[in-house]
Amino acid sequence: MKPQNLEEKVVWYYIIGTLLLYFLGAQYVAAPLMAYFLVYRLVRKWWTQTDETPIEERVRIPVGVWVWMGCISFVAIALVMSHLDFGYGNAQIAKSLVNGFLRTWALFAVFPLIGCLNIRPQIIYRAICILCLQCLILVPITYVLHFAGIDPVYGMGLLKKIGGNSYNYYQVRLYIGAADGMRLYLFAPWAPALGLVANVFFWLSTQEADKRWRFLA
Repeated sequence: MKPQNLEEKVVWYYIIGTLLLYFLGAQYVAAPLMAYFLVYRLVRKWWTQTDETPIEERVRIPVGVWVWMGCISFVAIALVMSHLDFGYGNAQIAKSLVNGFLRTWALFAVFPLIGCLNIRPQIIYRAICILCLQCLILVPITYVLHFAGIDPVYGMGLLKKIGGNSYNYYQVRLYIGAADGMRLYLFAPWAPALGLVANVFFWLSTQEADKRWRFLA
């Protein structure tokens, strides 16, 4: 299983390199960059396609994706209205939109939009399985660190200066000790986020054709 075009390569290497990006504290910078680069590719293809463009290379945006984009637009409107209600100026509104909304909530619509590119789902299934195997290896290590009383936490100050927003997004913390035990973070900013990703990954990994990869994931 190998990526066959630029879009597939970007998605493939981002997913299998998720843990590396996390340990570098670069996820909050890399994910939006990847997303909006692929959006640029999509808009460019969509704008330049003609009736002579081969069917397999045409960009089609289904109704469901338009609905997602419409709903997320309401989130942006609510953000602006709340800022105005609290008397914030244009500079703060622009900062919240660019450094906050476009890099977080907007991605819930951006990634389905990226799915309209010529990216085979099989590439995503396999890449997720590889990432799950990496996490499967990492989980026992986190338990050893936890029982040894080691709390591996560090932050990337340089990337924080580049990317802005909360320092938590640039902090590397594989787990957190809680009163009821240990909560895994792995590559997520907090445990509930890892739970959300795990639910998505579970259903995508069930579509993997190779039984061994599917079982491991």
